[in-house]
Amino acid sequence: MDNVKGTCTVDSSGSDSEIDPVRNKNEMSQLIGDDRPFHILAFGVFGFILQIFFSIGISASQDILEETLLPTPVLLISASLPFFVITSVLPCFVLKLSHKALLVPVVGLGITGVLLYALVEAVFLRVTGVIVVSTGVAIGEVTFVSMTALYSDTAMSSYSAGTGVGFIAGPLYYTAMTTLICLPPETTVLIISWMPAVIFPFYITIERRRFKPQGDTISHKEVSYTVLTSENLPVKDNPSCEEKKTLIWQNSHLMLACFVGYFSEFLTLNGVVTTLAFPNSFFDPRNHFVYYACVFMIGECIGRSYLSILFILNSKCTPVIARTWILSAVLLGLFIFLTLTSWYRFLHSVWIVLLLIFNMGLLAGSLYLNTFLVVTGGDDVQGKAFSRAFLSLGPSTGVLMAGLVGLVLEPTLREHCLQSTELREFCFTRSMGGWNKSTSCLR
Repeated sequence: MDNVKGTCTVDSSGSDSEIDPVRNKNEMSQLIGDDRPFHILAFGVFGFILQIFFSIGISASQDILEETLLPTPVLLISASLPFFVITSVLPCFVLKLSHKALLVPVVGLGITGVLLYALVEAVFLRVTGVIVVSTGVAIGEVTFVSMTALYSDTAMSSYSAGTGVGFIAGPLYYTAMTTLICLPPETTVLIISWMPAVIFPFYITIERRRFKPQGDTISHKEVSYTVLTSENLPVKDNPSCEEKKTLIWQNSHLMLACFVGYFSEFLTLNGVVTTLAFPNSFFDPRNHFVYYACVFMIGECIGRSYLSILFILNSKCTPVIARTWILSAVLLGLFIFLTLTSWYRFLHSVWIVLLLIFNMGLLAGSLYLNTFLVVTGGDDVQGKAFSRAFLSLGPSTGVLMAGLVGLVLEPTLREHCLQSTELREFCFTRSMGGWNKSTSCLR
C-alpha cells in the first residue's frame, strides 16, 4: 500500500540514537493496518475502562487506609497478587476460552469490588474490594492483549492509548472531586461504579474474530483471491508446549525489562513518595500523594499514547523503542534517587518531585507500549497472542515484588523521617483523622 506510513525502531545493533526503517515484517508488526475505525475505538474503550479503576485505586490508597498505620504496599500486594496469579495461568488457556465467558467476570468483579471499597467502613473489606477489582482487571488485561493479535497492531496501540487515558482520567477525576468539588472519597468512587458494564455493548458491536485452526480451511492455489474480513481468521493450531517454551525464552528479555520497570515505578509511588511531603507547598500532606499520583498518570498516559498521537497527527514515522531495557534502567535510577531524597531530605521543593514523578510515568507508559509491540510471536496469530498474554506476567510480578519490598521500605523511611526532623506531620502523606472537608479540600 502506497499510503502506509513508515515504522521506525531503535536499532538494537547500532547506537541508541539511530532510527532505521523496519524492512522485515517478522521483526516488527505493521503499526498501521486496515482495521475499521470502530475496532480501534473499541479497543481504546476496553483499555480505558480497565485502567481508570486501577488508577483510581492507586489515587485512593491513602483514603482507603485512612486512620491506620498499615503500610501503603499492603494495598499494592492486594492488587498485584491476583494479577500475578491470573497472568501466570490464564495465558495457557486464553486461546481456548470464549471471549464472552471471560468478559463476564471482568465486568462483574469490577463493579462488585468498587462497591465494596466505596460502601463499607471496615478496612479489611475495603482491601478485599481492591482484590476483587484487581482480579477483574487482570482477566481483562490478558483477554484484550491477546485479542489484539487478531487485528492489526493499530488495535494494540489503541488499547495502550486507552489504558493511558484511563490512567490519567482516574487520578484527575479523583483529585478534582475530592479537592475542588470536595466530595467524600466514597461518593467519588460510587459515582462511576457502573462503568465496567460499558464493555458489553462495545464487544457486541465489533466484528468478533476467533482463533480457528488452519486445517479447517481449504487452499486453492490456482484461484486468485483477495483478503476478506472474516469472523474466523485461519491460523495455525494452538502452539505446542515446545513452541510455547521457545516463545517464552525469546521474549524473556522483554519480560525482565518490564519487571524491573514496573518494580521501580510502583515501589516509588507506593513506598517512597508516600513519605515525602513539604511544609512550603500550598496543599496539606494528604493531598501530596493525590497530586503525585495525578502527575504520574499524566506521564503514563502520554507514554502509552504517543504512537496513537503521532498517527492522529499523520506522522510519517512512528518510532518504536526495541531496546526497552534502557527505559527500565532509567526508571530504576529515578527510584534510587527518590529513595535517597526521602532518606536525606536534600530536596526542598515539591515541584522537583512532581517533575521527576511525571518523567517516571512517561517512561513507564513508553515501556508498556513498546514491550507489547516488539514482542516475538512467530509468523502466526496465535503465537503473537500467546506471547502478548505471557508478557502480562512481567508487570504483575514487578508490582507484586514492589509491594513486598515496600512493606519494609515505607515504614523504614517514615520512622527515619520521624527521628531526624521536627516536621513530623510531613513524614506521611495520609490523614490519620479520617477524611475531613476542611483539610482535604484545596485551600
